[in-house]
Amino acid sequence: MANRGDFSESEAFRFPEAPDGDLELDFNEVLVRNVQVSSSGANAYDFDSLRMAAWSDKNRYNFDVHFAVFAEADDPAASFITTRLINTAIASSASFDLARRWIHECLNDHRNCPDFVVSSLPSRVLDVGSGDGTEGLKLRISQGEEAPYAALSYCWGGPQLVSLTTYSIEEMTQSIAMCTLPQTIQDAITTTRKLGLRFLWVDALCILQDSMSDKDVEITRMGQIYHNAHVTICAASAERCHDGFLEVRSRQDQWSPSRRFSKLPIPCPDGTTGNILLRESRLYYPATEPLNRRAWALQERLLSPRVLTYGSWQLYWRCHSLQHCDGGSTEWFHWQGAERLTTGEIVENDDKTVLGDRNQLWDNWTNIIGAYTGQGLTVPSDRLPALSGIAAKFQKFLDDIYCAGLWRSCLQKGLSWQVGEPRVSRPSKYRAPTWAWPSVYGEILWENNAPKTESEIAKATKILACSVSPANPLAPLGGVTDGILKIKGIVKTIDWDGAEQIPKDPEAAIPVSEKGIGSSLFPEGIIALAKADFAEETLYMDSVAESDDQNNPIRILFCMVRDQEGVNNVTRQVMCLVLDDITALMLEDWSHGSCVRVGLMVFKSEEDHKHFVEGCDEKILIVR
Repeated sequence: MANRGDFSESEAFRFPEAPDGDLELDFNEVLVRNVQVSSSGANAYDFDSLRMAAWSDKNRYNFDVHFAVFAEADDPAASFITTRLINTAIASSASFDLARRWIHECLNDHRNCPDFVVSSLPSRVLDVGSGDGTEGLKLRISQGEEAPYAALSYCWGGPQLVSLTTYSIEEMTQSIAMCTLPQTIQDAITTTRKLGLRFLWVDALCILQDSMSDKDVEITRMGQIYHNAHVTICAASAERCHDGFLEVRSRQDQWSPSRRFSKLPIPCPDGTTGNILLRESRLYYPATEPLNRRAWALQERLLSPRVLTYGSWQLYWRCHSLQHCDGGSTEWFHWQGAERLTTGEIVENDDKTVLGDRNQLWDNWTNIIGAYTGQGLTVPSDRLPALSGIAAKFQKFLDDIYCAGLWRSCLQKGLSWQVGEPRVSRPSKYRAPTWAWPSVYGEILWENNAPKTESEIAKATKILACSVSPANPLAPLGGVTDGILKIKGIVKTIDWDGAEQIPKDPEAAIPVSEKGIGSSLFPEGIIALAKADFAEETLYMDSVAESDDQNNPIRILFCMVRDQEGVNNVTRQVMCLVLDDITALMLEDWSHGSCVRVGLMVFKSEEDHKHFVEGCDEKILIVR
C-alpha cells in the first residue's frame, strides 16, 4: 500500500557528487519531493520501503531513488517501524529461537495450515541424540514408532564419500562419526538439535545407495516423508553437500543486499524523534538459489507443510498460511513460476483440496511442470520419479489416471506441450513414450492453456486408448518402459525440410489471417510454426530413400527448427494430426504400423488451421 510520507518539501538531503554508486543520505543541497512509502505493516507508520524523486538545487542531476527502510531494535522508531536489519548470523541463538517460534505458531495458531499429526517415522532416520550433542549420532531402523522428525532438502553436487550401503548399514546403526559427514549434513544435524528434534531424514544416509530395489521403494515414499515431516530444512544456498549453510552471510555482489546504510531522523507518532536506516532496495529471487535449480527440490518443498530455508541472504520461513524472514521484508521476495505456489498448497486441509476446480488444478500442474523441467537432474531417467510425490497428490485430488506426466481426463489438452529450447538431440535411452513430455530434454511449455477442443476441426479428434507400463510395479507413478496412445483425428501429411516457419501453400487458395496468437512471430505468408521436440536427429538413408546397401545405411543429420541459411539434403514425411483449434501433433512413421512424435505445429489462428487441413481425411494412429 502506498502512502504519502510526512516529509515537508523544504527538507533537503545530500547525495554524493555522482549518483552512480551507493547513495549516502545527508541533509543538504538536494531537494526531495514526491516522497512515497510502501507499508506492509499493521499501521501507516510501519513502512518498509521509501521511494523519492530528488534533484540538486543547482540542477546538476536528478533521479528517482528507492530505499529499503529499517529501524534498530533499541531506537524509538522501532515501536512503529517493525522491519529490522537482516540477521546475517543465521546460526545464532536468536535465529534458532525465531525458527522455533515460527514452527510453534504454525502448529498451534495457523488455521489455514493442515493439522499436524505425529506420524510413523520413515523406514530409517538419523538419531541425532540430545540437543547438547552429548549423545552420539547413529542410524535408526524404525519399527513403525511415531515421533516428530525433520527432513533435509539439499544439493548433493556430486558423489558423497559417506552414504548408506548394504555394507555400512550395520556399522551406522552403532555409531556415525559426525566429522566424516559433509558440512551440509553436519549443519542439518546441528539445526535439528537446536530445533528440539531427535530425528532427521537425509536421503544419502537413509536410503541404501547400492540397492536399486531399496531406492525404488523409498523413492515412492519420499512424498509422504516430506509431507509428514515436522519441518523441512532447505539448504538453499549450498551448491554442494560440502558447502554447509550455517555460515555468516557476507557475500557482496550485484544480487546481494548492500551493506551500506544511511541514517535519517524521523518524527515518531508519540512525539519522540527516532532514526530510520535506508539502504539501496534490491529484490531477492529465490529461484536463483542453487537448491531451487535442482528438480528434486521442487516436490520436496511443495509437499512440505513447513519449510525453514537457509538462503544466500538470510533465513526465511514458508508454510501454507504465512511467509516470514529473519530481518528485512518478505515484500522484497520475487517468486517466479511454480515458486509462487505456497508451501503446502498441494496438501489437504480437513479432507478438502485447496487447489480449486479442475481448471485451476490444470493451471497449477502446467506451472509445476514448467518450473520442474527448467531445473537440473543429475540422472536424466529421474524425470518421472522426481515428480512422483506431486503426481500422487494430484491423482488423489483428480481421481484420474496418470499417463507418464499427463492426465487421462484432459489428455487431448495435455498433448499440446512443446519444448521451450529444443537444442539437443532426442535422448538415446528410452525414458517415456514420445507423446509424453518426459521423453525429451528441456523446459516444457503449453502454448494454449485454454484450447478449444470443441472447435469445428477438433471435434473429430478422439483419444481412443492410452496405456503405460511402469518400470516398477511398486512405483506406478515413476519411470515407465512403454506407452501406447491410440488417437483419431484429421491428418494432413507434408514433406518437411526442418524449417520452423510453415508458409501457406502457394498453389492453394488459403488466406493468411490478419489476426491470431503471436502475430509478430508470423511474418507475411507464414501460417504456422513447427515446434520441434529436439534440435537435430540422425536419420538413416533407408528411412528416407532407397539405399544400395541396406546393411550399411547412410546416416544423415537432420536439423530441426532451421532458421539459418541452407537446407537439409532430404525432407521427411510428417503427419499433422489436429489436436485443438490452433495446434497439431507432428508425427512420423516408425515401425509395425505405429508412429512417433517429432514436434507440435502451432497455427496463427483457427482459420489458418482449418484451411490447412481442408479436404483431409480422418485417420486412426498408434503413437509410441
